[in-house]
Amino acid sequence: EEGHLFGSVTVENISEQLAGEGIDLDPKWIELEKPIKELGIYNLNVSILSEVTSVIKVWVVKADDDDEGAVDSDEAASPSETD
Repeated sequence: EEGHLFGSVTVENISEQLAGEGIDLDPKWIELEKPIKELGIYNLNVSILSEVTSVIKVWVVKADDDDEGAVDSDEAASPSETD
């Protein structure tokens, strides 16, 4: 099916892809209710400390033949303290 993944994208996959971009983010900090199984753009909460949170935007895209992975990501917001 178009847009449906045969596998799924997990917090471990996202963390590994970010590490490849030089961003060290522990998978335990990424909030994902269930693995991602469809192509699309996802906003995920990241809780580094109980009072320090951020949102990252993750693009799950079809991999090109020369791409190493199918997850592309970019920070959507800087870490901020919550009340």
